[in-house]
Amino acid sequence: MDRTTAPTTAPTTGPARRPEPLRGSETRWGPEPRRGSDRHVDRALRASALPAYWARHYACLRDPAAGAAAERHVRGSVALLPLPYRLGYAAALRALPALFRCATGHSLRLAPASADRTGMARLGRLPGVAEVIRASTALALYGALDGHPGGPGAPGSAVRRAPRVAAP
Repeated sequence: MDRTTAPTTAPTTGPARRPEPLRGSETRWGPEPRRGSDRHVDRALRASALPAYWARHYACLRDPAAGAAAERHVRGSVALLPLPYRLGYAAALRALPALFRCATGHSLRLAPASADRTGMARLGRLPGVAEVIRASTALALYGALDGHPGGPGAPGSAVRRAPRVAAP
């Protein structure tokens, strides 16, 4: 084979080329998902009356600052989901008060403690509703723990990290 008929492409046995770095808000799979809050979820969370339920059942969420941090954490976490999931989650949150009223005959915002327990137990048997309640409550508790200024490890809180001691 003479040089005029040799292939003109580079040999494939050389060092591997690194991919170009991503720029701006790109990810490997396209534009980065929208960060922050979503208006559908904001309105649905307010309409769901879950923050009032949380405040009745969790002492740590009764403080207004902790409650606001909890709501912010739920909204922010749900806002990171893809759009169809966000819309489905918002629809489930909006349906929650009507489902609770059908199950107990009481409003979720003003229900007595006994109706809260029985109503949520009944709603927990419905497919998908239990997951929304459980996930929202867990996100709210994490948000109150992480976002509340008086949370564990904060100055003035009862729980503090142990001081470091130099090794002998």
